[in-house]
Amino acid sequence: MKKVDDLGDRVFQNLTLHGTRQSRDATDFDEFWYSPDLSIFMTRRHQDPEWEQTVNVTEFNRKEPDPSTFAIPAGYRIVEVTETVSAADASGVYHVGNGVLPPQLIYAKDPKFTPEARQAKYGGVATVSLIVDAQGNPQNLHIIRHLKMGLDEEALEAVSQYKFKPATLQGKPVPVEVNIEVNFVIF
Repeated sequence: MKKVDDLGDRVFQNLTLHGTRQSRDATDFDEFWYSPDLSIFMTRRHQDPEWEQTVNVTEFNRKEPDPSTFAIPAGYRIVEVTETVSAADASGVYHVGNGVLPPQLIYAKDPKFTPEARQAKYGGVATVSLIVDAQGNPQNLHIIRHLKMGLDEEALEAVSQYKFKPATLQGKPVPVEVNIEVNFVIF
């Protein structure tokens, strides 16, 4: 059972951040510091008995971007494109695009480092290919970009517990094939 604590406000680089902590017990928690002004989490910290991770936004620029970045190029013209409805492949699985809207991630379990990878300070990105079924569940998972030291297995274990809002075609849920990158970084 998760307990949620309000950590109040603190100031970071002239921004007021609001903190919350979601605890499972004293050694297993997630802490978030959110900037309502920028609408982002400036800090996210995870700690459990097996691993710890902190992600901080340390640099940001609040200046207006150069307007020329958004200037319409010379010779620009509007072209009308009609969208074709995507057909599923022979197995009944769709691909994002041509009317198929992607699934939306609503729950992601953090992957765990293996003791071997942690000791070697080994990390990287594993890519998992899967089908998100019409109920939003991951199916047919397999690694298409491999890592060593047991991290492939940990990536598969984490992604197998993800939950999605299903992909849709004309408002109806459909199964879709997607790839997910699982990043293993030791701080």
